[in-house]
Amino acid sequence: MQYNSLEDFVIQQLELLNLERDAEIAENRRLQENISAKQLQEKGVCILNLIVQGIRSGLYGRTIITFGCKLVGKELPSSNLSSGDIVGIFPNSSASQLEKDQICSGIVSCLKSSTIEIALDTDSDNIDLNDNECYKLLQLANSVTYRRLKMGLNSLKNYQGPAAALINTLFGGQTFSSATISLPPILLGYNSDLVWFNKNLDNSQKEAVEFALKQREVAVVHGPPGTGKTTTVVEIILQTVKAGSRVLACAPSNVAVDNMLEKLVSNSSVKAIRLGHPTRMQEAIQNRSLDAVLSNSEARSIVNDVRRDLDAQLKQMTKTKKRGPIFNEIKNLRKELRERETKAVKEVLSHANVILTTLTSATQEGPLKHLLPDHFDYVVIDECSQSTESACWLALTRAPRALLAGDHFQLPPTIISSEAERKGLGLTLMERIINRKEDGNLCVRMLTTQYRMHRDIMQWASNQLYQGKLEAHPSVASHLLMELPGVEENEDTGIPLLLIDTAGSDFHESAASEEGSKANSGEAALVALHVQRLIDSGVPARDIAVVTPYNLQVELLRQMLSGKHPQLEIRSVDGFQGREKEAIILSLVRSNSTGQVGFVADVRRLNVACTRARRHLCLVTDSSTTSRAASGLVEYMEKHGEVRSAHQYLQEMDNVVVPEIGNRKPREAAKIHKVVAQCKPTQDNYQSKEEKEEIASKIIAMLIGWSSSTECSSGCIKEFPSTMTAYERLVIHQWAEEHGFQHKSVGENHNRRIQVQKHIVSAAPQPHVKEISSLSVSEATIFLKNDAGEDDLSDLTEKINLIPNETSLKQKKKKQNFKFGMENPVASLKEKPVKSLAPNLPVSDLVDSNIQCDDCQKTVPKLNFALHRLRCTGSCPTEQAVKPKQKLMVKPLPVPLQVDRTKNLKVDKKVEDIDGILSEFRQLDNVCNYATCKTGISLMGQQCTLCKRRFCLSHHLPEIHGCGDAIRRQARNVTLKQGFVAPGSLLVKPKAVDVAKRAHLQRKLDSKLEDFSTQRAGKKEEKKKKK
Repeated sequence: MQYNSLEDFVIQQLELLNLERDAEIAENRRLQENISAKQLQEKGVCILNLIVQGIRSGLYGRTIITFGCKLVGKELPSSNLSSGDIVGIFPNSSASQLEKDQICSGIVSCLKSSTIEIALDTDSDNIDLNDNECYKLLQLANSVTYRRLKMGLNSLKNYQGPAAALINTLFGGQTFSSATISLPPILLGYNSDLVWFNKNLDNSQKEAVEFALKQREVAVVHGPPGTGKTTTVVEIILQTVKAGSRVLACAPSNVAVDNMLEKLVSNSSVKAIRLGHPTRMQEAIQNRSLDAVLSNSEARSIVNDVRRDLDAQLKQMTKTKKRGPIFNEIKNLRKELRERETKAVKEVLSHANVILTTLTSATQEGPLKHLLPDHFDYVVIDECSQSTESACWLALTRAPRALLAGDHFQLPPTIISSEAERKGLGLTLMERIINRKEDGNLCVRMLTTQYRMHRDIMQWASNQLYQGKLEAHPSVASHLLMELPGVEENEDTGIPLLLIDTAGSDFHESAASEEGSKANSGEAALVALHVQRLIDSGVPARDIAVVTPYNLQVELLRQMLSGKHPQLEIRSVDGFQGREKEAIILSLVRSNSTGQVGFVADVRRLNVACTRARRHLCLVTDSSTTSRAASGLVEYMEKHGEVRSAHQYLQEMDNVVVPEIGNRKPREAAKIHKVVAQCKPTQDNYQSKEEKEEIASKIIAMLIGWSSSTECSSGCIKEFPSTMTAYERLVIHQWAEEHGFQHKSVGENHNRRIQVQKHIVSAAPQPHVKEISSLSVSEATIFLKNDAGEDDLSDLTEKINLIPNETSLKQKKKKQNFKFGMENPVASLKEKPVKSLAPNLPVSDLVDSNIQCDDCQKTVPKLNFALHRLRCTGSCPTEQAVKPKQKLMVKPLPVPLQVDRTKNLKVDKKVEDIDGILSEFRQLDNVCNYATCKTGISLMGQQCTLCKRRFCLSHHLPEIHGCGDAIRRQARNVTLKQGFVAPGSLLVKPKAVDVAKRAHLQRKLDSKLEDFSTQRAGKKEEKKKKK
């Protein structure tokens, strides 16, 4: 994508950022709304029952609040919070997490086992926090990054600065300038050659360094995995500093910035300063942080004196209600502190020749605002391919020349909004420059020698993505696990590539997470076996890593392996980029009958996963469920590696214990399974007609292939996984019915699955079978539901659609052809199945055997005999054959103000399908259900959570339309469960008294009483003297 002008780029990027921001807020709201604070804490995004343990001032006078558990010494609950996350501070007693209840917000600056420090966004002058109150912290959507990116884009509109030439080249249609003829003399030796800081650079690295130093506007260093990209970048920085230039080095993440700094500090001539909070940095380089350097500067003693006074006032503010004078003193102290710290920061930064920071911190809001706009001569962005282009421009505007380094064939920046990604937000600046038709290749150099992988591990990625240009350095080209000290030589340690194929093993994937992640317990067991084999061979657990695309599989594997092998690293693909291990075991998880692979189809994700291995790569996957990229990887491993079937491990797998997916605690697992069961019927709503047709054709093709196999003719049962959607199950049911196969659903809830088997001729028909064909639709619904046990709505509606309606049972009609349809009947079914007593039929007799049809002599399952009879005879049972059923008289609950509009429903006798009846019911649902109200509610209406009826806005309150008793019962139950009615009421739970605090308060009270007694005694003595 090329932009016509800078203004066009800014307008489009701002629009895409708004889409991304909206998607982030919606995702955050989806995860947090209608969820209790306790559940949010279990998810890891909230911490409850915290008290203020201290308040102090940080850099630039920012207020830092230290929170700890209410019980002194107790550790904080585990959470996903980390340094840099934005959190909101709420009263612990607030029932919601809405913005109106938020006291203030801040950034996590330090997280320890028992305390967490929050740096407030604003001054704390008007923030009321009490030592005696409890608070909760909730992770918020990151608005700081969005605000900075938006500010940076707006500043580009009227930009006039050192990067004007680079901007004109990328947005003004100009070509890149030609490189300089020679390097600065200070960089050259006696023979006019470049003097290298790192003597071990290979030819491609040296060429990239010289090329970058000669470029006038921008140079791009493309570094495939293991080629020493960061080493090359550091050499360029050192050479630039030696030439007298000042460098701003950036990266999208703190880890990438630390990697550069770690290599830079080995050279004593570099004065490098790292911006950011020290807690976000690696411990070895924290002394290079701005805070650490300031603490050793000459002006620090004066700053510390002011800060001590400020801290004393902040502590005093929490202990008194008369805060007016304290506020004024804090304001003056904070102003003085800012002035003195600003002066110290300017002095430190101006003397540094390399300043390192993350891209989103390279703005005018941070410490860089104290430097002149043209202070820097060179900007370096490492891992540029992992950052959006708008973030890169926060740093690029600060210097006339730039270096971009990365690999656009590895993971791209994370984009939440699919629409924003489709419109170009995920396109990086590095990709855009490389893809320039006119001169894209003129400013790019690729590193070609890799120092990590065995040549066989490397070659697939080289052929697939890097035009076969990668070469393995001789030191790693043929190294294997068995060459490590203490590792024995065997069939596992003597091979670089191993493929364990689970095709045909029925190791199907499972979706047991409310976030939609996936796991595969069969693959997890195979991974555990191979890990144990490697460890038994002498490979240290710290040299092995298990990588998988799905977080649910990560959780499952950690439950199985982390306790036994604490040093074994188990991570997602996204969390392992930039890392390496001697042995990598990759589990792709996906295994289903429709060939759906999700984001496993992304070749960049596969590239990252495979290129983490140094000596051994083991791929565990189902070769029949692969994407185009994954199939290429499987074919490569089949040709160049060793292939084993999962059947070879079946005997060993009997000893492997696999926990229930997503089940850390039985109660939590039950919640997850309940959510999945509720969500399954709605999965098909997200599929278009074309997608359904494609899925149906794949399923039918698979069924046809199976039906002609020896496995089918021998009577074996074909079982389909529980991950299938309602639509996919319907396709299988219809195909099996049309072709005379036995088909049934087994299992419950999230383990619901279909079994199909070729019919087997058996004994004569059993009694009670004909009674099924005489059942009404509602009765058949009851029978099918009770027959299946705790059936879900999706399977139940599949069976309902295969039963004729009541009208058709009372009429003779023409032969019905149950043709396969591409539209999902479940989507139009809104009415819930009737919950009543089951007909008095021997269900066990119906399930256990088959029946032979008298007309066509075919043998069909008993449960399907009624449907077969309709197709075979071409007509329905007559009215005389339908025996009247005695209706059950159930006295309804008194709801006088509601109306059942179904009584007035006029069903046309000519309606022969259930869709017509349901459409009539849908029309009734467009009118308020209050007895005397005719208001339409198709656009504006609310459903009562108690009676599940919809009402207009005038009658939606439970007390108005007849649910007053129910809402009062519900309120009483909530009150009894929580133990209080409202804060400040007489039923508030008594708070646990801290013994130390009580003793302290008692001492203060005794001291005051003693003072008062002394004062009174003095007054009495004065009166006596006067007398």
